[in-house]
Amino acid sequence: MARPSLRFTICTFLVGLSTICQAQPHLELAYSEVNPDWKPYANGSGLRVLGKLSLPKSLYLFGSYNTASLQTSGPELSRYKEATDWRIIGTGWAYPINESLRLQSGVSYQGVDVQGGYQDGWAFHTGLKLTPLNWMFFELDLAYLDLLVQDISLEATLGIRLMDHAAITFRLHDHSDWDFTAYEAGVRLFF
Repeated sequence: MARPSLRFTICTFLVGLSTICQAQPHLELAYSEVNPDWKPYANGSGLRVLGKLSLPKSLYLFGSYNTASLQTSGPELSRYKEATDWRIIGTGWAYPINESLRLQSGVSYQGVDVQGGYQDGWAFHTGLKLTPLNWMFFELDLAYLDLLVQDISLEATLGIRLMDHAAITFRLHDHSDWDFTAYEAGVRLFF
C-alpha cells in the first residue's frame, strides 16, 4: 500500500476546510512526550499536529500526525525496536445529547514507521465531548486498534479556551499493548 505523507494529510484538511461546516473546525499543535511503560526504554518526544472538521449531518473528519519516537516492547512489538511518525486519518459521526454533551463514534486508518518498514491498520472509535462551561471542554476517545497487534487506546483531552478562536489543551494518550503513555500540551485554533 502506498505510504501516506504529511502532504496528503494537509491536502485532506484543506479540501475539508473548503466545505461548508456546521461547527467550527480546529487545528492543534502539541508537544508530545511519549513514555514507554517498560522502564529500561527512554522517553521519546516530538510534535503532534491534530485537526477536526465538522461536516453537515453531524459527520466529521479528523486526523493527526505525531513525530515522536517510541521504543516498542512486548512479545509482538519488540522486534521492531523503534516506531515514529504515527499518522491517523478518519471520519466519524456525533450525536448531540444536549447543548454541552455529544457522543461520538468513528473509524480511522492509522500508519506508523517502524524499524524495518511501514505498518498500517484500522481503529474503531467511540467517545464523547463535554463542554460544562463556555471556556472549558473535555474530550474522551476509546478506540480498538488493529495495527501490528490488537490494542485498546484511550485519549483524554482537557481544553481551556483563552478566547473565541484559541485554547490550550492537555492530553493523556495511553495504549495497552503498544505499551506506552503519551503526555501532550498544545494550542488549538478554531476557524
